[in-house]
Amino acid sequence: MREPIPSAALAMRVAAACASGAAYAAAQPGLGAWPLAFVCLVPLLLACRGAPLGQRVLLGWLAGSVATAIATLDAGSAGASSYFGLSRPAALAVALAVGQLFGAGSFALSALLAGDPARGSPLAAASRLAAAWAVAELARCTLFTGFPWLLLAYALLPVPELAQLASLAGAVGVSAALAFVNAGFAGLLAPGEATRQRAAAGLAALAAVALVASCEGARGAGGGGVEVAADGRGEAALRVLLVQHAPPVARRSAPVDVVPALERLRALTRSEPDFDLAVWSENALPALLPENAHLLRGALPEGGAPRALLLGAARADPARPGALHTSAFLADASGELLGPHDKVRLLPFAERAPWPLSASQLGIVPITPGAEPRVLTWRGIGFGPLLCYEVLFAGLARQLARSGAGILVNLSNDTWFGSSGAAEQHLAAAMYRAIETRRPLLRATHGGISAGLDASGRVVARLPRDVPGTLALDVEPGAGVTPYARLGDAPLFALAVAILLAGALRPHASSARPSPSNAPVPGSGIGTTTVSSNISASRPKSWPRNTTRTMPSSRSMPRKLSIQSSMCTAPTVADSSSTSPAP
Repeated sequence: MREPIPSAALAMRVAAACASGAAYAAAQPGLGAWPLAFVCLVPLLLACRGAPLGQRVLLGWLAGSVATAIATLDAGSAGASSYFGLSRPAALAVALAVGQLFGAGSFALSALLAGDPARGSPLAAASRLAAAWAVAELARCTLFTGFPWLLLAYALLPVPELAQLASLAGAVGVSAALAFVNAGFAGLLAPGEATRQRAAAGLAALAAVALVASCEGARGAGGGGVEVAADGRGEAALRVLLVQHAPPVARRSAPVDVVPALERLRALTRSEPDFDLAVWSENALPALLPENAHLLRGALPEGGAPRALLLGAARADPARPGALHTSAFLADASGELLGPHDKVRLLPFAERAPWPLSASQLGIVPITPGAEPRVLTWRGIGFGPLLCYEVLFAGLARQLARSGAGILVNLSNDTWFGSSGAAEQHLAAAMYRAIETRRPLLRATHGGISAGLDASGRVVARLPRDVPGTLALDVEPGAGVTPYARLGDAPLFALAVAILLAGALRPHASSARPSPSNAPVPGSGIGTTTVSSNISASRPKSWPRNTTRTMPSSRSMPRKLSIQSSMCTAPTVADSSSTSPAP
C-alpha cells in the first residue's frame, strides 16, 4: 500500500502538470515557441514518477486542460460567438467543453496507457509513452466524430524540415517521436543511477538525431513544387491565382448581399491577366449552384489560353429534394460547371447536429455529407478539394492522392476565429497533409491564411490576414504514393498496441519467477514477498543441509528489527543464532 503523498509534494506535482500544459500551448502555432515541443511534457512525466494510476490520469487531465485553455479558448469562444451569436459566457462554456473532450481527454488517456515513467528501463518508459501518445491522438482523430486539432506535431509548423517523418507515419507518428524525445529528457532529469541518466541522455539525443535524419530520408517521394509566379515558368507548371476577398465578418444567420461579394471577387480575379486557374474560398459565392451558374460568367479575364475557376458554394441536390451540400466546383469561362466534390466531413454543431441534439434545437440548416471525396480534373491535372475542416483528416487527403489528385486545394473560411491563433493552427494541419501525400497544397480563404505549400510542407508564400489580395503561384503537380498515403495509420497503431501490451505483460512475467529474496523459508512452509532490508534471508551455517528447522515462536523472535525499506511485508527472519550484523 502506498504511503500518503505529503501536501507539499502533491502541490509540486500539480504545478508541474500545469507547467507542461502551458509549455504545450506555447509550442503550438499562434504562440510559436516550437522548441518547447521537445521538452513540454518533461514536467508532467517527472510529476507522474511513482504516482498511483489515478493520480497520473488526473495530472494528465490537468495538463491537457491548461494546454487547451491557453491555446484554443480564445479562438473557440470567438468562433462560437461570431458564428452562432452566443453570449460571451455561453461561448466560453462551449469552447471549454470541446477542449475537455478532445484535448484534456487525450492527455488523460495517454497518462492512463503509458504507465509509471519510473517503471522499467529508460528505453521501455520512452517507448510506452510514445505508443500511448500515438493511441491517444488516433482516438482523438476518430472518436466522437474526431477533432484532430492541436496535435503535438503541429508545433513544428515553422520548421517543416523536422516533420518529414510524416510521409512514413503521418502527423501522429511525428507526435509519437516528439513524445519519445520528451521521455528521454525526463529520464535524464529523473533521480537514479548514473547509468540510467546516461541511458536517458543517449535516448533523447538518438531520438532527436533520428527525427532530424528523417528529413532527407523521407523527402523524395515524387512531390510537386510551388514557386511564386515569375516571368518564366516550367512547361509542367500550372499558374494558379489564389483570391482572398476579405469580406466583413457576419453572423451565420445574417443575410448576405450576393452582388457586392461577387463584384469584389470578380475585380480581384480580373486584376491578374496571366494565370491558368483561379481559386476562390469555401462558400465564396453566396448563392446556390448550379441554379446560379450564370453569375460566374465574366469572372475570368477574356482572351488568351483557356482558364478555369475552382470555388466553393452551396449545392442543392436535384436527385434528393431538400438535400443541401457544401461543395467545390470547377467552372470554365462560360460558367459551365465540372464536378462537384461534396463535403464529406461535416463540422458538428455548425453543419450537422450530433446526437441527441437536432438541427432545429441548434438553429442550423443541416448539410448532407458527400459519399466520398472526389477528384476534380482539368487539363489532365487532378485537384483534390478539402473543404475547411476536412483538411484536419489525413484519411481524406490520402484517398484523394490515391485517386489521382496531383494538387490538394483547401478552401476555407477562418474569419470566425478573429485574430486568434486558430488560423495558424489550421495551416499546420494543411502542412501535414502536404507532407503525408507529397502533394503541393493551396489554401484559398476568405480573410486568411491563404498560402501555397510545396510537397515538403514549406509555406512558399502567403497573403496578409484580413486584407483583400491575390497570390500567383507556379505549381507542379505531385505524383506517386507515399507509404503513409498507401498504408495510413494502421502500422503505427499496431506497433503502439504491441508496445503497450508488452509493457503491461512484463511485470506479470517477472513476478512469476521466484528469486532468492522471496523463496520460501526452508521447512517452514511460509513464503515471503520481496524485501529490501539488511536482514539476511540465507540459511544459517548451523542448519544441516538435509534437515528442517521450524520457525522460532513469536516470543523468541527479536523484539526489534532494523529494516532499511519502508515497503516490507512478511520478512524472512533469521533465528537468534544468526550472526547478521546490525545496521
